Amino acid sequence: MLGSHLNAESRKVLTFYSEKHGKNVTRQDYSHGIELVLNHLGFKLSYYDTSDGLPDISAFHDSHALIVWLQDDDLFHNKHYWDLIEQLLEQKVKVLLLQQGPMTVHLEKNNSIDIDYINQKIQGLGVQFIDEQSLDPADIKIEFIDKKIMNFEKKVQGNLSNFVSAKSTEANNKVFLRLKKVSSNSVSDSVIVSKKGAVVMGNYLFYMEPFTFKPYWLLDPFQFFELALGSKHWPKPDTSTLFGKRIYYSHIDGDGYTGVSHASSDDGKKTQCANIFETEIATKYPHLPTSVSIIQSEIDPQYSGAEFMIDQTRRLFRLPHIEAASHTFSHPFIWDTRLLEQYEIEQYDEQDHVYAAPQHILLPKLVKNYEYNDYAEIVGSIDYINNTLASNSKQTKLLFWSGSCLPNAKQLELAASANLLTINGGDGRMDSFYPSYINLAPLYREIGPYTQVFTSMPNEMLYSDNWSQDYASFREVIQTFKNTEHPIRIKPINVYYHFFLLELQAGVNALRDILDWVKTQDIFPLFTSRYVEIVHGFKSTEIQKKKDGSWLISNYGQLRSIRFDNSLEVPDLNRCTNVLGFKREKNSLYVHLQEGRSANIYLTKQPQTQPYIHDSNVEIKAISYNNSRIDITYQELFPGNIHLKGLTPFHKYVINANSHQVSKRASLSGSIELRVGESL
Repeated sequence: MLGSHLNAESRKVLTFYSEKHGKNVTRQDYSHGIELVLNHLGFKLSYYDTSDGLPDISAFHDSHALIVWLQDDDLFHNKHYWDLIEQLLEQKVKVLLLQQGPMTVHLEKNNSIDIDYINQKIQGLGVQFIDEQSLDPADIKIEFIDKKIMNFEKKVQGNLSNFVSAKSTEANNKVFLRLKKVSSNSVSDSVIVSKKGAVVMGNYLFYMEPFTFKPYWLLDPFQFFELALGSKHWPKPDTSTLFGKRIYYSHIDGDGYTGVSHASSDDGKKTQCANIFETEIATKYPHLPTSVSIIQSEIDPQYSGAEFMIDQTRRLFRLPHIEAASHTFSHPFIWDTRLLEQYEIEQYDEQDHVYAAPQHILLPKLVKNYEYNDYAEIVGSIDYINNTLASNSKQTKLLFWSGSCLPNAKQLELAASANLLTINGGDGRMDSFYPSYINLAPLYREIGPYTQVFTSMPNEMLYSDNWSQDYASFREVIQTFKNTEHPIRIKPINVYYHFFLLELQAGVNALRDILDWVKTQDIFPLFTSRYVEIVHGFKSTEIQKKKDGSWLISNYGQLRSIRFDNSLEVPDLNRCTNVLGFKREKNSLYVHLQEGRSANIYLTKQPQTQPYIHDSNVEIKAISYNNSRIDITYQELFPGNIHLKGLTPFHKYVINANSHQVSKRASLSGSIELRVGESL
């Protein structure tokens, strides 16, 4: 059986797209909104291009489900498509058919298939399609609605755009929306979840706002997909949290690094944006790490740079809370014109003079003595930093994609073969202007075996109309920070901007407001390279339910948080392996994993009465105890706190933290908090 996988819980969900219809995988309709939710639930969405035909059943050997939300006639009247769905249901692979349109619209185009044939194939789903529809909102009313699932970001009432009939045929199915066609007195079970998947008939997954074309969820996607995929009690690899704290990272694209700033520095002189960053930001926020990138051709004296820029950059990269990164050699605007629509390419022509290089590349300018090549942009720019700008103890392998941030498979392969860590693209936001979760980006983009990690938050370009107006508007990103923390934590905090933000005092002030807000938050500060590694850990993590009821978590790499939602249990620390502790927050249990290849999590309802890490914003490597002595090994980037629980109230403990010894008495609740990085 494909779906059972010998108790190994597959996290892969497959979906279809077709490039021959102009639906590139990078811009699949609503795909980012769905993929974001799946990532939060611990799943990995993979795309299969049906341009050359549908896969056979073997393509699903490691898949938990198939999700189809495309309105594609080529799929709909393809017998192989419905045969495949029947086979998947038989093999216990879940099937989710979303946004299903009127039957006659599809069937009239092909007489070789009828609705009886389709219903025979989807019988295992516990749903029957009925050939009746209406596009008249006045002819449609709500017969039943479950408001715990529906009316999530917009109400269904008032948005009854179509009636596409289906019937739930299994008693155990859950129907969340039932509509009635008034003229015929017929009903449709329009949102159905069964044991084998789900069906959404008509436009009741999303709502598209007229005129603004902003999408919204009509149903709660977190509950809906968790129920449809049967993953309610599964452990979920989490990329937003580390040792119980919300992750914080910041990175700067190198654009404007050498530009003149009109903002006031401490000495009142005009200077470069790089100097403003060093004097007004870096030195004033020493406990907030930043990954700083440069564009090689703008620094290197062989091209457009100068020796004083070399000295300035070396000084900046020596700071302990600064991580070096490349923003490529020449900053390509478009990495492959074949990945963009023509109107998107023309937008670059309108904004800037562009130079068409070979290999479908668009560059912002000609660079003297340079002929474009991928290696120089990607690997060569990293080598330049390591050989010329960074110290031996602070070598980098971090690259921020430039321009459209859509590298092709060859470019991603080049970066992967050099063991580089890369990020950029995504740019999701969730605020008063774009208030839906649909507007947030997933964790990454995949092309074949290669991965492009997306940023977690938008940069200032999205607020200032490509840096043409409202230069203080970047502070509005705080809304996205807040909305991705409450009511659920779905993203880390990512302060992401370009150096040209510091051209104007308004930009500097906005950045200070953002960083001052960050300082009030309970965060785990990281360099960007570590966040990228955590996302790769999310991808590689394997989860298996063992016969004794425990969960085996393996190959998690640099990811350290496993989340259980709505669980009343806690880890049984006496039985767990490679578990350092846990924290309950926002109806979720965050389990802290120790570095290693695997961890075993046993859950219990019994309170834990041995020392464990409740939360920390320094990296915990190990914890052990013997009677009243507790030994902790940690790795410290910045000063922070270690919060211990499971202690005997008022008992005095001797704590040895990285060879620094201190005696502390536990509180009434059985906890102790240590400040590390400063005097214990």
